[in-house]
Amino acid sequence: MWDRPNPPRVSAVLSWMTLATAPGDGQIMAGQLAHILTLVERPGVSVRVVGQHMGWHIGHDGSCQLLTVGADMAFAEAPGMVGHLVLDPDRVERYARRMEQISDLASNTVDSREMIEKAMRSYA
Repeated sequence: MWDRPNPPRVSAVLSWMTLATAPGDGQIMAGQLAHILTLVERPGVSVRVVGQHMGWHIGHDGSCQLLTVGADMAFAEAPGMVGHLVLDPDRVERYARRMEQISDLASNTVDSREMIEKAMRSYA
């Protein structure tokens, strides 16, 4: 998939809490962060981090994903609920605006990479 002429574009925005909260032991988390660092080396992949200094923001309401597979759609999750696929163009547009707001708070890719590397070292 990544070596085809027109690989997919993947852009992720992570909360600093993702880096600071290990789902298992430190070795597992360090491996996950190393995997993210490997992915960002691929063309068309961008990972940015919203730092702790940004405080509370709309992204804390729950995660979501925007997808373009023939048409634009969103996938939303919320605590205590099963995720749902959003196909209505007006609702998808609201998720796109939400993602823009969160993205505006995120650090650039260079600083984000440094944050990920620092977090990875803390788990090693």
